Amino acid sequence: MDTTSESESSLRTRLRQQEVVAELGQRALDAGDIDRLMREATTAVAETLGTEYCGVIELLSDEEEGVLRQGVGWRDGVVGTATVSADPDSQAGVALRTDEPVVVEDHRAETRFSAPGLLRGHDAVSGICVGVGSSEGPWGVLGAYAAERREFDAHEVEFVRSVADVLGSAIARTERERALREAGRRDEARKRALEESERRYRTLVEQFPNGAVALVDDDLRYRTVGGTPLDVAGVTAEEVRDRPVGEILPPNLADELVPRYEAALDGTEDTFEIELGERIYQFRVVPVRDNAGDVFAALGMSQDITEREEVQRKLEASERRHRTLVENFPNGSVGLFDENLEYTAVGGQLLDTLDVDPEDRIGRSITELHPEDLLEDIEPYFRAALDGEASTFDVEYRGRYLHARTLPVRNADGEVDAGMLVVQDDTERRRYERRLEQYREYTNRILDAIDDVFYVLDADGNLQRWNRSVCEVTGYSDAEIASMHALDVFAEDQQETIANAIAEVLETGSTQEEAEILTKDGERVPYEFVASKLDDPDGDPVVVGVGRDITRQKERERALEESEAKFRMLTENLEEMVWISDPGTRDVLYLNPAYEEIYGRDREPIYDDPATFLEAVHPEDRRRVETAYDEIPEEGIDEEFRIVRPDGEIRWLDARAGVVRNEGEERIVGIAEDVTERVERERKLEESERRYRTLVEDFPDGAVALFDEDLRYTAAGGQLLKEDDIDPEDRIGASIRELYPDDLVEQVEPYFRAALDGEASTFETEYAGWNLFNRTLPVRNADDEVYAGMLVVRNVTKRREYERKLEESNERLEQFAYAASHDLQEPLRMVSSYLRLLERRYEDALDEDGEEFLEFAVDGADRMREMIEGLLQYSRVDTRGNPFEAVELDAVFENVRRDLQMKISESDADITAERLPRVYGDRSQLKQVLQNLLANAIDYSGDDPPRAHVSAERDGEEWVVSVRDEGIGIDPADADRVFEVFQSLHAPDEHSGTGIGLALCERIVERHGGRIWVESEPGEGATFSFTLPTVASASDD
Repeated sequence: MDTTSESESSLRTRLRQQEVVAELGQRALDAGDIDRLMREATTAVAETLGTEYCGVIELLSDEEEGVLRQGVGWRDGVVGTATVSADPDSQAGVALRTDEPVVVEDHRAETRFSAPGLLRGHDAVSGICVGVGSSEGPWGVLGAYAAERREFDAHEVEFVRSVADVLGSAIARTERERALREAGRRDEARKRALEESERRYRTLVEQFPNGAVALVDDDLRYRTVGGTPLDVAGVTAEEVRDRPVGEILPPNLADELVPRYEAALDGTEDTFEIELGERIYQFRVVPVRDNAGDVFAALGMSQDITEREEVQRKLEASERRHRTLVENFPNGSVGLFDENLEYTAVGGQLLDTLDVDPEDRIGRSITELHPEDLLEDIEPYFRAALDGEASTFDVEYRGRYLHARTLPVRNADGEVDAGMLVVQDDTERRRYERRLEQYREYTNRILDAIDDVFYVLDADGNLQRWNRSVCEVTGYSDAEIASMHALDVFAEDQQETIANAIAEVLETGSTQEEAEILTKDGERVPYEFVASKLDDPDGDPVVVGVGRDITRQKERERALEESEAKFRMLTENLEEMVWISDPGTRDVLYLNPAYEEIYGRDREPIYDDPATFLEAVHPEDRRRVETAYDEIPEEGIDEEFRIVRPDGEIRWLDARAGVVRNEGEERIVGIAEDVTERVERERKLEESERRYRTLVEDFPDGAVALFDEDLRYTAAGGQLLKEDDIDPEDRIGASIRELYPDDLVEQVEPYFRAALDGEASTFETEYAGWNLFNRTLPVRNADDEVYAGMLVVRNVTKRREYERKLEESNERLEQFAYAASHDLQEPLRMVSSYLRLLERRYEDALDEDGEEFLEFAVDGADRMREMIEGLLQYSRVDTRGNPFEAVELDAVFENVRRDLQMKISESDADITAERLPRVYGDRSQLKQVLQNLLANAIDYSGDDPPRAHVSAERDGEEWVVSVRDEGIGIDPADADRVFEVFQSLHAPDEHSGTGIGLALCERIVERHGGRIWVESEPGEGATFSFTLPTVASASDD
């Protein structure tokens, strides 16, 4: 199908190209504006080939350069001004000097010549360039160019050359016509010069041949008249002389002559033609000058040119055969032949296709050129053309299908003096039509293969097309159906329904209807019809539809009605609950007695209020069941849920429900089965699968394996095996005694045995250069009996190395703490002691400033001592911390409240907390975190009594603990800086503190593997949150 589509697309493209050439050829004959023809040609080429640019370049007089005369796609201002090189080494120059097109697939890679600046400036990549006119006398070039690289096929190249030929022919014709006009003007000039040289001698002519001559003075009176004026005005020369021009002549002639005489007296000559009676006269009015060149009179001459016009008409008729040759020129060839059936003129691109030289045809008759069998077919048409009769016929010639037309060529008298043969190459169209007919036959075979009836109706309901099934079902022949209306195949009581359906589909676009077809034998067959509105190729609306035999469906519906009684009998005795309800109102239409047995409730209230059945649904399942029942999809629902019987017993139900349609009505039909025992069995089945879930749920970054009572591995896996290039399959079936050295077996076997005895264990081993953290645990079945063991291994080599480095760091930090506690505290205590001694001893000797200075010094020393103590606490978080254990945060919170009781009472603070979780950590350090955060909440409460609330929320394997206050708040820009050591956002006189409390909190939280952050806005309070590991996650580590 893809190859066929491509072929059909190619045929359509070529047909379009041929149509464009033919249309441009016709316009070339009619067009007087050559630039307009060039614009139309370049637009047509660009659109047909899909190129961005197309232009006609006219060769300038020096033949070394051309100008872009017309084109499409170029930037504004380029057409008419841009020049292109036409020297022999350029692309345009090559096209001008050869009869072959120049095709460039990529100017960037072209080596024959460089791309013109015009193309480079427009990013043109590929193109076709064809000379306009012959290589001996070139006029210019026609070029089509694409902005992307592409390959032009032979048909596209030939198409551009054909358009160039049309332009060349039009330009040549235009130039010939211009030359004729120039010759005419030269002849007229010579005639005028001759008349002027003889004006003094022939001004008055007694007998002007075939006309009259008159001399008019400046008063517009006739002074001298000669010739035969009676032919013009019906008066004699004597009657005319000295009479005004306007009085003596007929009004229509006077209206033309008087203005021209006036103009001649002003020095302007003029010529015009006028029809008087049945004759045509030419008048010429010229000024008459004296020797000084001054106009002293006007000379008017008239001549009967009726015969000359006739001669001109005959001359035009003599050229008609050439125009006919062009005007009737299709995509093919054309020839003129005489009474001897000899060709007198031949041309056309088809001759190139057939490899025929036109010169070989001229002067030869068809009897010489064609074989006898072909001659017998075509000669009668040639003879008929000479007899004045036009004919069309088809022939096959040299492997091509040709469509030919012979027509008479008449002279000016309407007599046939030659014949014309116009031939079109119909090969591609024939092939296309043949493919189209094959496709039509293929489509018909498909439609005939369908068991359903297929039909197409026009807007009046007449059958336009149908498949074989229509004949088979109705019993009518194709000929009978062709004359039938759609309503004719239905009984009278059905026809109105069908007519309405046809009207509906034409109005809405689609319809669906059931009706009974009335066969030729009178049988009624039920059918369901589906139809849609489409437009035929002419744009007229048609109805396209399919009908399906629903006899069996109707039989099933009848069977369903018969089985309804059986249904009730069956459902009344089923153990499963069965119900039927209306999907619109939700009213329960039927509920079998099994409901009372399963629910332990009376079924009558359900009929009164269907929603009461939800009262028995378990509260945790009620919303889900209600949602599922309210939105039953087309495919139905299948829900398992629990009910609570009046005695408190919980039962599991499996309820399935779906929408059932019958004769246009919808019903919800459902069945509910008590699956309590099945659910219990499934639970046990899930337990039997627990070993696989355990394998996944307890799988750390390392390896995991299952082993049996003989300590043989039954399953194994994990990235640790891959890192050691161990195939898990090599482990399965092997025991630990076979796989590990004796010293390692001696170490680990007790843990393996303990797991089989139901005890979980953790231990570390060294194996293959790795530090491994191991965990053995029992795997139990549904009865909670241990039937296997599991080994979970993590590679902690990197962790142990990190711990070693951490211990070294902690040792250095401990040294610093020791130095701080002794070497720094001792001189600070001495300073503080002496300052206090000065204060006591010299209290009376100090003035007010001295006392203030001494107070500043004492306060500074105290603050320094507090900062050192805080720094000591900060440095000892890791080194002096207690081992982690399960910690009840509720108890920690109560201890903190007791320690802060004095601050709480003094500030009238309200400190509350939700139920806090059990976490894994250092009890004293966690107390310090909570105490620092709550103390800050009290200190930074602002003018209102402090309010703080502690809460916690589970997030995966950690808890998020939050302390929220309603104090002065923190600028978000300082959210990170508040956790830095000695960073206080307030001056000491505003709020006391060393600026190390939050840094200490951060270090403690980080020791617990968590993080701490603050969310706040100035004046809106602050929420400090930190994470701590759950007890379960910590035990997994």
